[in-house]
Amino acid sequence: MKKSFALLLALIFAGCAGTPSKTRGLVQGRSSTPQKAVTLNGRDRGTFVALKANGTVTVAFESNRSAGYQWKLAQPLNTSVLSLVSPTGDRLSPIALPPDGLTSTQPEQWVFKAVGPGTAKVRMVYARPDRPLNEAVAYDFTVVAE
Repeated sequence: MKKSFALLLALIFAGCAGTPSKTRGLVQGRSSTPQKAVTLNGRDRGTFVALKANGTVTVAFESNRSAGYQWKLAQPLNTSVLSLVSPTGDRLSPIALPPDGLTSTQPEQWVFKAVGPGTAKVRMVYARPDRPLNEAVAYDFTVVAE
């Protein structure tokens, strides 16, 4: 009985280890066909992206800037691999926060361009400047550029 239970556990763990990770243009750590343009959204957290030279990654988020929330880079980019082309909209913080219940979400896009070969991890956070960072939402993805 113990041997069959141990065998069952080993099979379950072996099956979990073989589960593919979430990827776009990259399959289980091995480069597949690099893409010229890739669009990610909030569900694609932790994704690996293979890009052609000068290819772009567009990240589309929902953002509640009218309530003071905004996306920003959590760490500097590896500029030998990736550059920030444009976040859409103005990047200024609101002057005053509106009363509760008068806010709405808007689309926000960030575009990154592959400028050289290599790997770059992008980490972003979504937070209000007047709130502690432990209340922020983190989002990251990794680009492998040719």
